[in-house]
Amino acid sequence: MGEDRAMTHGTERRRPGPHVNARLIVFPESSHSRERSAIKRDRLCRLRSSTLTSAPRTLGGITAMNEKEALFNRHPLQRSARHYSTRRMLFGLVGVISLAALGCSWSVAYAQRHIPQGRSRGNIYISCNGGPASQQGDVSFRKILENIGPGAGAKDGLVVASKSRGEGDEPDYFYTWTRDSALTIKTLLAHFLPERYLSPWAFYPYSSAKSDDSTAVLLIEPLVRAYISSQSELQMLSTRSGDLLSGGLNEPKFGTDGTAFMGDWGRPQRDGPALRALALIPYAQYLLDRGFALDKAYVREHLYNPKRVRAPGRVIKNDLEEVANGWWEEGYDLWEELQGHHLWTRLVSLRALQAGSKLAERMGDPLAAEYYAKAAKRVEASLIEFWVVEDSHKGYWASSIAGFGDGLRAMAGKAETIGEAIRLPSDQQVMKQSSMGSSPTAESVTKDLDCGFVLGVLHTADLGGWNDTVETDWTRVEPPDPPNPSDLFDRGHPSVLATLRLYALSLQGLYRVNQGDWTSGWVLGRYAKDVYDGVGQSTANPWFICTHAFAHVLYLAHRSFLRAGLIRLSRHTTPFWSDVVGRPVNETTWSVGDGNFERATQSLWDVAEAYRLAAQGHVPSNGSMSEQIHRIDGEQRGARDLTWSHASFLDMNRARQKARQDWQ
Repeated sequence: MGEDRAMTHGTERRRPGPHVNARLIVFPESSHSRERSAIKRDRLCRLRSSTLTSAPRTLGGITAMNEKEALFNRHPLQRSARHYSTRRMLFGLVGVISLAALGCSWSVAYAQRHIPQGRSRGNIYISCNGGPASQQGDVSFRKILENIGPGAGAKDGLVVASKSRGEGDEPDYFYTWTRDSALTIKTLLAHFLPERYLSPWAFYPYSSAKSDDSTAVLLIEPLVRAYISSQSELQMLSTRSGDLLSGGLNEPKFGTDGTAFMGDWGRPQRDGPALRALALIPYAQYLLDRGFALDKAYVREHLYNPKRVRAPGRVIKNDLEEVANGWWEEGYDLWEELQGHHLWTRLVSLRALQAGSKLAERMGDPLAAEYYAKAAKRVEASLIEFWVVEDSHKGYWASSIAGFGDGLRAMAGKAETIGEAIRLPSDQQVMKQSSMGSSPTAESVTKDLDCGFVLGVLHTADLGGWNDTVETDWTRVEPPDPPNPSDLFDRGHPSVLATLRLYALSLQGLYRVNQGDWTSGWVLGRYAKDVYDGVGQSTANPWFICTHAFAHVLYLAHRSFLRAGLIRLSRHTTPFWSDVVGRPVNETTWSVGDGNFERATQSLWDVAEAYRLAAQGHVPSNGSMSEQIHRIDGEQRGARDLTWSHASFLDMNRARQKARQDWQ
């Protein structure tokens, strides 16, 4: 526990990790050495580690490239082959690129134009905030890379959920899940794609594309390409869910050798194709903007072919067709437990279709663009089915609705008004039934307050930034009740904040490791009645994923309020803000400069920080993060070094850095 505190309070200063000891070599420029700077520019760092002397020539599914393997003439990937030896590539993947994961701004001499003026005179520039968050980011990035491809004992490009193989007290997570893999790749891409690409549903083409860091492109892009190749092969497998044309894309997991898993499991899981599309559409748009002829050819040959509906190798197009033609069908939730209809799946499906429509239009596929856009509107209309009202002052978003069969399946053709007869793809006429009306009660059919809601908000929220609108409707007027479905994408909307509070309170008293009220910072589990303890069924525990996600959404909300410049308190959010600021509040508006706004945003930041630190308090000095945290003793439990746990930390930390930049 002493080591934990040292890490938490920032006194642990050594480079984390027992196996890698990296040293940065900085070459200061002088009048005597400028003529040699071209040589020194390639000397970024030297990795001093006994493990690397016998390391394989692959890491994270990337084989050290040579001229034959380079994909593009005068292309960044080919330049990396010319200028980087195997050792430099290995270092970049486990060392240099991890600096970007820390939320640091960094560059090298051959990219001096990216260095803020007046901040550096050497050949390498690094500006980090330091402290435990940065140290953990370094470890988490390395842990993710260690769980990808041959270095993890898997096929090239495959993301392993965990190296736990079911031995001893560990569960068997040595598989590749479509969901976990897509979210992990999305995390990696966020460290070199400019922010405007990260909301692909709101994306508009740009005249040129430049990564936030050109070196990151050289080091991450080959891994992304290996992932794309692996997913292309998985899409062609015949599984118990089907094949490419018959539902096989909804298969949740595969062997780490790229073979189908034929055992019993909760299938289908319909979020997989949507998440994979959301992970790769930003990269496709980036390639099209980058403008190399072979970049455009790569998109057409490997990601989206407008001339084919479904075809081998066109990963994004195949996934979009699967989502558009089956989003209304029942499936298992992201926890692989409940068969039904799930808010998480609907949210990611909606965003995938919106983003896919924009990509289809750009690829010269107008009919598909229109088809995806219409499907997206139907998905959006269906979201209101998840809004639960208990009384005039208490409403929230439920995570799941189970057991409606054709009644909810009719949402595939949902018209403008509830209760209207609609036509299913099979031409069957049915009457839409309201799940919250005369049908079975909400309590009997919903998996109410669930971490899946929090994850859904953060992975589909409008990030703002380059196209952010300063004011939203809810900042000026009382929000409608029921809320508009699109309100789910506003991380500061009253309905979102109210649900966050109720979710946290639903877990009150379940975990002995938590102290104080919910604003003190708790570690959070999936849902109140959870029984999965990380190995078997007993009493469930908090998860790193859920705790990071909660802090993440609060950072996003904080950034939203700062950009809006005001906070509207409605009847749904007065309990939230009363808890956050520590005193009773009424329905009103707080604006910049009135004192209340500043106190509220500071308090909101403090709560987000409390959740971040609550999770970090259960991380040992080596930075490892399992799936769960034992509810009583706080020790880690379940799958060790869960890839998704580390990815969720990096996503949260990135949101924290962005919010801090806006605040300062």
